[in-house]
Amino acid sequence: MNRIEIAIFDETPDFVKGLMVYMNRHNDGQTEVSGFWDKEKFERYIENHGADIVLVPEGYKGCEPEEGCIYVTENEGGEGIYKYRAADEIIRELFSQYDRQAQNSHIAKRVSPVVVYSPDRCIYQTPFALTLAMNMAQTDRVLYINLCENAGFEGILQMKFDRDVSDFIYSLGHYTGSIDSLVSSMAYVTNGFSYIPPMQNSADMYLAGREEWAAFIEKIEALESFDTVILDMGGMVPCFYEVLRRSSAVYMPYIANSYNKARCEQFEETLKAGGCEGVLLERLRIPDMENIFLGTDMLTCWQWGDMGDYVRSVLKRKEDG
Repeated sequence: MNRIEIAIFDETPDFVKGLMVYMNRHNDGQTEVSGFWDKEKFERYIENHGADIVLVPEGYKGCEPEEGCIYVTENEGGEGIYKYRAADEIIRELFSQYDRQAQNSHIAKRVSPVVVYSPDRCIYQTPFALTLAMNMAQTDRVLYINLCENAGFEGILQMKFDRDVSDFIYSLGHYTGSIDSLVSSMAYVTNGFSYIPPMQNSADMYLAGREEWAAFIEKIEALESFDTVILDMGGMVPCFYEVLRRSSAVYMPYIANSYNKARCEQFEETLKAGGCEGVLLERLRIPDMENIFLGTDMLTCWQWGDMGDYVRSVLKRKEDG
């Protein structure tokens, strides 16, 4: 699970330093604290990095309570956290207010899926998506779902599956428990992440109607047990553009040649025509990678070979902004 990032701003350096010393001394590895008494540096940090909890003086302009903003006040009994209290009391109240904000504004975090899709049917699409899952699983709770036709998944993982995406979508319409419990009962686990295998028969894509597919996406967004959902997309998925519109990012791997470049460009034009102008689309020009399809343990080969190096460079580039 991701750590909670806390940013503290106050024009009194001793107050900021005192809280930071206390929180770092009692840090259980689940929080990361940054402190500022220079307003410009603080605002630049928030603009570039953001934070889950922002602690600022009462009257500060620039954030709202529903955005995780919590105030300290010099007036005892006023709104916000009284500034002249013991550090442990301030921290307890800080997390208490943060929890109340989450409940009151229904912040039950919604998961916007990360989509991997290649309009030129690049052979590196699924290796990239699975390697992305392995790397993101080092910090996040990751669910990978393969929605590709003829994915060859049993060959990749060298095993047979007794349940797949078609069973999952069918179960959504009949299961009365939580979506997290359903995923837990149907997903497989490997290399640190959970996954639901693709349909054995691609024609099953059309057995579920648009309503079932729309429910599938809504349920995925409501997951609480996962930080990241990666959808390895095929072109036959009903509600294809709706999935892209609701994604947090779309990675588009392709092999560099003039034909594939033309196909990618046409796909981007199609996205605009489909009302997906706001989709965060990233073209990934995949370099030649020799020997990544040799051997039986393909996942290990991808993770620690050229594909793993490439995926880690993509993630680092995104992290660096």
